[in-house]
Parts: sequence; structure tokens; C-alpha cells
Amino acid sequence: MWPGLMLNSAETWIDTSSSASGKGFFRNVIDKVMSGENVPHFDAHFMSETGLIDIFFFGGSSPRDVQRQLSKTTGVCREIYNW
Repeated sequence: MWPGLMLNSAETWIDTSSSASGKGFFRNVIDKVMSGENVPHFDAHFMSETGLIDIFFFGGSSPRDVQRQLSKTTGVCREIYNW
């Protein structure tokens, strides 16, 4: 498990696409039959206007380990708010 946190003060756009995006059911079936084994993939392109980017990767054997590392980096809420 390797989730990450990206911080930047400027606007950031993320373009995403997958091997099945923009295709209908029948097109996916035809592609699978014609090309044999279809390996799905996902692409992401991160674009920031300006500024420095801080990227943190947190590794752990469980979500609890990752959450503990994230809370050490960003801090925890002192009080639960009652709106």
C-alpha cells in the first residue's frame, strides 16, 4: 500500500484516462475478441501552474500504519466540531 499526498499552492489539473474510457460495451467486447488478451491500464497527467510541489509517499502494511504516518505529517484535529 503506497498512497501519497501532493501539496501545491497553485492550481493543479489532473487529466486521467483508462483503456476503457470513452468506449461503449460493444467496442470493449470487439477489442477484447480481436486483440486477444486486453490488459487494462490507467494514465494520469498532473499539471500545476506554478510553484513548488511537495510530494509525500506513505508506505505501510495496513491502512492504520499509513494513517498514523499521515497524521504525524499533517497533524490531527484537536476537537471534533459540533456544527
